[in-house]
Amino acid sequence: MKKKYMLYAAAFFFAVLLVCLLSACGEGDNMNKNEGSEKTELNTVLQTGNVGTVVTTDNSFVEVPDEKEYWVLFIGNSHTFFNDLPTIFENIAKADGKEIVVKSVLCGGHTLEQDADSSDTYGKQIYKLLKNETFDFVILQENSDELMSDKYYPDRYEKAVETLNNLIRRNGAQPILYSTWGNRLGNNVIDKNKTVQLAVRSRKIGEKLDIPVAYAGFGFMNIYNIPGNNINLHYTDNHHPSEFGSYLAAMTIYQTMFTNRDVREIDYNGSITSAVAKKLKNAAYEVVKDPSPYFN
Repeated sequence: MKKKYMLYAAAFFFAVLLVCLLSACGEGDNMNKNEGSEKTELNTVLQTGNVGTVVTTDNSFVEVPDEKEYWVLFIGNSHTFFNDLPTIFENIAKADGKEIVVKSVLCGGHTLEQDADSSDTYGKQIYKLLKNETFDFVILQENSDELMSDKYYPDRYEKAVETLNNLIRRNGAQPILYSTWGNRLGNNVIDKNKTVQLAVRSRKIGEKLDIPVAYAGFGFMNIYNIPGNNINLHYTDNHHPSEFGSYLAAMTIYQTMFTNRDVREIDYNGSITSAVAKKLKNAAYEVVKDPSPYFN
């Protein structure tokens, strides 16, 4: 009986051992499956471009592209709605790989003082948008003639910018001042005094409130300074922008907004020839990187 009992015990021991071995093999298969699913998940993340940093199975880091969607609001008048500058800007951003939503509140002849007035027809739209939507950037374009007026500048202008700045900051957005240009006085001749004064007055309030300035007017000066230039940046009224002028202004605003980018590398020309677009992009890049020579 004792011998028979020992045989039963030995059989039971080997049975338990066999079950343990089979269980261990099963765990090994699950580990391999889990490892494979982690790699699959990593590949999915990299392909879809989700935001963040992923740790791979070998503990190395892979930077995942930033797919943030930028919301941009344009506030201004005819210097912005001519040639639909906001859409040109949107196409530039998309060509540069940005996900972007662009909105605008524009009215010919309007001033920022009117835009800052919550009882004004267009001011109401601005207050409503900044209350109900969340923006990343808001572009402010002043009436160039009013900005040159002693009745309007500095008190009324600076008060308007301060009011809009507070409204924009509460929204969580970054304001940018869009500085325009003087009239075309002749072939390759621009009113430099007005262009510089507009920039100086924009820069003064910009420095006070920490608002970047997009010096589109200096971009105009840059192009008109090119010997033998045949690119007309003004519309036939010699005041508003031509298609070339709006493209240059949009590039200048974009370069000011995304200083880590280089607009010269953006492959978007619209209906403009590559040769002309190249000159306009070069001008936008140069005046944003160093506007100081144009203040003299």
